[in-house]
Amino acid sequence: MRFDCEGIYVHNVILQLKDISLSSRIVLSQIVYSYKDDSQPCYASYDNLSQRTGISRGSVMNAVKKLEAAGYVTKKHRFKESKAQTSNYFYVTEKTKSLFLPENICNNDGDKITNKLSANHLVSQSSNQQKNSKKKKTTIYIERRLSMNYENNEVNQINDDIIENDHPTKEEFLDAITNHNRIVPLGRFIDLQNLLKLQSNDLVTIAAPTNFGKTPFLMNVFIECLKDKNNYCQYYSMEGNLYQSKRNLVAITSQLTVEDVCNYTSLKKKNDPKSQIIDKGLDFLGSSAYYYDVEPKNIEQLKKDIKNHIKRDKQNIVIIDYLGLISIKDTTYNKSEYDRISYIIRELRSICLRYNVLIFIGSQFARDPLKKDDLNMFSLKGSGEVENSSTHVILLYEDTEEPLKGKDIVNVKVDVVKNRNYYAFDLSMTFDKSRQFFDEVSL
Repeated sequence: MRFDCEGIYVHNVILQLKDISLSSRIVLSQIVYSYKDDSQPCYASYDNLSQRTGISRGSVMNAVKKLEAAGYVTKKHRFKESKAQTSNYFYVTEKTKSLFLPENICNNDGDKITNKLSANHLVSQSSNQQKNSKKKKTTIYIERRLSMNYENNEVNQINDDIIENDHPTKEEFLDAITNHNRIVPLGRFIDLQNLLKLQSNDLVTIAAPTNFGKTPFLMNVFIECLKDKNNYCQYYSMEGNLYQSKRNLVAITSQLTVEDVCNYTSLKKKNDPKSQIIDKGLDFLGSSAYYYDVEPKNIEQLKKDIKNHIKRDKQNIVIIDYLGLISIKDTTYNKSEYDRISYIIRELRSICLRYNVLIFIGSQFARDPLKKDDLNMFSLKGSGEVENSSTHVILLYEDTEEPLKGKDIVNVKVDVVKNRNYYAFDLSMTFDKSRQFFDEVSL
């Protein structure tokens, strides 16, 4: 059986159940709504289910336990072999699937619907049956937000049903202090990883002066995230320079200079060992699973693209370069640069929360702080909403106190000025312009 989530009034079927509580029925509705088939189970965290249903996290955890006990869903931890429990697979059981057989589906009035299944119904019919059927089709709709006020009187009592669990349970507190496997790894950036302690739905803003290294930094993070097979990465560059972007990615992956990369053909003819290193980099970039787009976009297009490329069985990581180049189709929010940036950053934060996506986005400093050489969290363009919506804000600027290590090497201060998950701190890195390569300086 295959589940088609579009156009299905899933909750109208599930809310008729009498053997589980109302909050359990609503959580089950969201799991079924997100479910495709047994090869694509619902992949969601408790936080994600809580966000989508409007029910507290504690109530969601209790609801899932009741659903497992009642035999409606089975739950399996992701990455169990590596002892990580970042999120869960939810499988719909045969008991739940049976609810959506034709003889059991009801319409909005509670009347049984028999042999009136359209192509959008939960149970798929064969193409021949759809072509031969001349009976009136019944259209059943689903509301994406299950926390709305349904017409059903019983659903209007949702607050009464979950009020007993309006605070985190003991198990939730214990989970928060003992489970440290949820931190998203950042490859060779160990110090940055341990400092940021990134969660699966954080929004990280990276700000730097113009032409300082913001784009290479994002590319370095992208490459490190790409090396982890548990991740699925999306990279969006609004600058539209396809060839330069590709050359830089090859240089970073190979840890060779951009000049060497551009001389690949001659190196290959000479059988230079550098050409073999470049080949390995090309193999990695060509065979890894990710989405790469360098076309300018408005926020409406960007949201659609991000959503369409989300992988349910992966940690989804999105890199956007950069905030200042994203446009808005809706002129209502485009009256000033501040309004535009504020609207875009809020929309990106909503994507993080709704789809459990970690986003890194580049930003720039405003001109006045640069002139005064006074850089802080409030120096960003569109400052206000950017620091409010971002879970982390990182400033990149030159560290003039450290001695230079080479002609093309810049000492960089990585200043974490906002950190929702830990404390603010600064790190030292080097940026090799010739290789477009960032590297940590050991603490």
